Amino acid sequence: MWTATLGLELFPSRPGGFRLELSGLDGSVQPVAGFTQGAVRSAERSQGGAARLLFSDRAQRLRLEGGFARSRFQAADDPQLEEGLPVRGIPDKTRNARFADVTVTPFPTITISETTQAAFSVVLRHERVDPQYRSVAAFSQADRLQNGLDVNGSLGPLTLTASFLWSEDNLDEVPSILKTKTNRAAGSLGVAFPSLFGSAEKQAAWLPVLTLNAEETHQYGASVPVNADALETFIPDQIGTVAGAQLAWQAGILQLGYRFGWSFQDNRQEGRAAADLRNRTHGVSVGVSPFGTVGLRVELALERSDSLETGRTDEVKRLGGSLTWQVFKDTSLSVNASTTLGRDAARTAESDSRELAAELSQGFRLGKLLPFSAEGMKGRAFLRYSSRQSSSVD
Repeated sequence: MWTATLGLELFPSRPGGFRLELSGLDGSVQPVAGFTQGAVRSAERSQGGAARLLFSDRAQRLRLEGGFARSRFQAADDPQLEEGLPVRGIPDKTRNARFADVTVTPFPTITISETTQAAFSVVLRHERVDPQYRSVAAFSQADRLQNGLDVNGSLGPLTLTASFLWSEDNLDEVPSILKTKTNRAAGSLGVAFPSLFGSAEKQAAWLPVLTLNAEETHQYGASVPVNADALETFIPDQIGTVAGAQLAWQAGILQLGYRFGWSFQDNRQEGRAAADLRNRTHGVSVGVSPFGTVGLRVELALERSDSLETGRTDEVKRLGGSLTWQVFKDTSLSVNASTTLGRDAARTAESDSRELAAELSQGFRLGKLLPFSAEGMKGRAFLRYSSRQSSSVD
């Protein structure tokens, strides 16, 4: 692959204030499969160019990053693969791709008090990749249009984020290809109660830090493909909802945590409306650092999954622990162990597993072997052990 990039700064005294980059590519991929891989692969070649623009004002209230790429993809002939048959060659394809991210900060960070600051920003995102767009230099999902909106704000110990995404495929509206649309909305709220009810000199350590999050994704087929013998029962229509809460306490050398998770998969496609799944998770963790070089952590998690279509309920219990020890400056030891027990509510199936992993690492220095190595070359050696045992009964 051969690439070249030319960057132009309109304001050299303020790098990134207005920068334009122009790039070119010429590359090819030789069809060589692995020794144990049986595959038929055709050579690929592409040429293309791209432009990228960066802009920001002096106060950083408005920031823009955008790009445009045009790629010409070629699938080379393969006489060995064609075996003399009258094979019609794949025509060359020239396709485009573009993206743009715009960040707007209406006002700079505002200092309300000695311990409270306020900030707010909005991010607009756009991306389109044409159908059949390909390049040998990078992977990109072709035939996709995506638009997004992100909102971020903070007010002292309060933080709020929200994001929205709309995407679709089959941009050429080919009647025989399923067109899928995805709508996603997500948000999170964080409250640091120790800072909220504490003072600048001392925080209320007995109060937790609370984090709430929620997300909903709706993915559905916009139409039934024609001439494809596709039934409406195969057209996806599903809504996934996820919500959770986390509480964390920090009191000296002791850390406590609790998390709760809930998810629901709502199938709405014809003939599968009852195939819904619900999942709930509880987790409790305790961590302690009696010394600056030693850390201990224990976690207990309980999970319950319900299949509303079959009436089956599965339960999973997991107990895990970890130890980290900085023995010396360049020597560290870590050990992780866990045991998991799963079974259904009717007690017709059961599975259990046990895992143990340990790692000892030692750093070393090789001295100043190279002139540009001021501190000498460094390295690290690892000694690892792991074991896993599992069994299941039905």
